Amino acid sequence: MISFNILYDIYLGIVFIDFLIGCIYYRSYKKKHIYAIVFLLFLILITELGGYFLAEKTINNAWIFNAYVIAELLILSYVFYQVFNPKMRIIICTGVLVFSLFSLFNLLFLQRNDFNSYTFVFSGILLIFYSLHYLYEYTAQKTETESWLRGVMFWFCTGSVLFYTGNILITGFIHEWIKISQSLAVELYRINKVLNLLFYILVGIGLYQEAKPNVTYK
Repeated sequence: MISFNILYDIYLGIVFIDFLIGCIYYRSYKKKHIYAIVFLLFLILITELGGYFLAEKTINNAWIFNAYVIAELLILSYVFYQVFNPKMRIIICTGVLVFSLFSLFNLLFLQRNDFNSYTFVFSGILLIFYSLHYLYEYTAQKTETESWLRGVMFWFCTGSVLFYTGNILITGFIHEWIKISQSLAVELYRINKVLNLLFYILVGIGLYQEAKPNVTYK
């Protein structure tokens, strides 16, 4: 079985490759939300490296991942805001407001110095909802002459549904899993990294496909 450390290194490597793809084809992208996804990849690398550095210094690194969860939801809300209709944009703005208030309450009164798993669950539910809605609209609007391979959002939303559906149960309840069994928590976190790998492989495919010249498929 592949060790957690190897999976973690592969995961970081794939995120870095995705970021490189985004940088290489940066001028080919014509949509603002794609730039936001590339920036999010950069933020992931900074967060993971920062968390690793703090852990090596035996400093509590929960705060950096808590900050990332909040930043991620805000950035991806912007991404979905750019691709949705006015009605969905109102829902997204409402989601951002409620999420911000909840994450602040959780940080101050519930999970102060720990990883804010409740905030992660809330964020994951919102992103699953946005992703499923996009995929529904995507499949409903596409014609037979358009390729389902085109566009980063199709790949991103597919990966998002897979990743957050699994991780709501793993990362969202990590404190409970640790209380039950340390070894079980480690095994579940290994699954977490596999889901990460699948997610960012799909994101990389999407970024590459988005940069390709328009081609008509039948």
